[in-house]
Amino acid sequence: MTYPLVLRSVADGRPSLGKKYWARSPYWHGGKRNVTIECCFGTFVSDYFLLLKVSARLRKLSQKLFEASKGGNVEEVDRLLNVPELDLSLTERKNADSNGPATALMAAALEGRLEVVKLLRVRDDIDVNQENSFGHTALHLAVRSDDLDVAKEVVSCPRADANTQDLSGASPLGEAVKNGSSAMVDLLLSSVADIDPNLSDACGNSPLHYAVSYGHVEIVERLLRHDGVDMGAQEENGQTPLHVAASLGLDVIAGLLLGRSQAEAQVTDRAGNTPLHVASGRGHDLVVDRLLAAGGCDVYKTNGQGETAADLAREAGHESVVIKLLCDNDEGNAMPLPE
Repeated sequence: MTYPLVLRSVADGRPSLGKKYWARSPYWHGGKRNVTIECCFGTFVSDYFLLLKVSARLRKLSQKLFEASKGGNVEEVDRLLNVPELDLSLTERKNADSNGPATALMAAALEGRLEVVKLLRVRDDIDVNQENSFGHTALHLAVRSDDLDVAKEVVSCPRADANTQDLSGASPLGEAVKNGSSAMVDLLLSSVADIDPNLSDACGNSPLHYAVSYGHVEIVERLLRHDGVDMGAQEENGQTPLHVAASLGLDVIAGLLLGRSQAEAQVTDRAGNTPLHVASGRGHDLVVDRLLAAGGCDVYKTNGQGETAADLAREAGHESVVIKLLCDNDEGNAMPLPE
């Protein structure tokens, strides 16, 4: 028979009055803590119910801490943090709302409770990288709430890991990019020495992919200024950020990417399409102009189906693009269209 709570001493002896023991409980999310036995009746049953009482008290305290942190009650949080037996690693409110805060720090970060976050983050017994069932950490939630001050507090903790990824593979940087928060992106890139700007999600999309797909020009510029950003990163279909820009007709962003590296214009996706194939097939004249003007584009290159960029443009009825491609000279420079 398995009991939900077991008491063990260091020497695996019988519980005794005034001694400290390890208490384990499934309610503690794998946590463990020293507790002092204040009374003992000498039977396993009495030990069992005694520890149930201790466990219930700790669960109640952790729930109070969670609610006080979420509500921004600084005085109550400070009082609870001074309760000796409180374990800050307890997870009592998993999935408490749609964003899933699981700990007091997560709740405070999500709700933007700056003063509470300051109290919690300095504790040695708190795991700032603890995840909830979605794989979110306190930093994920601070970024999601777009609270720059709270994010600064969390990321400034020496133990904070800005490279954690949730179940979808999203990193805090990826969340900041999707939110369109250039200030948050700048904070993470400038404050975290070992940040990985290329962490991709489950579909292979890097932060740069998302910045391009959401059309965040300022964030694209900031990412391109950061050392180590991989412009040639390919998602699950083999598309680079330049492919994405070409697909969406984002000529300004395509120009930024080409200004950093013209070599990306020749990268092919899994279907064998270059960015020029993609832009031509979609009829994005301005992106085609950017690609041809950058030089290095092979207008005769065929994809996996044996089609050139002009073939795709012709099939889709984009005659203006066909003319641009056919007028392109051998040096890869776009010829002006006739008036």
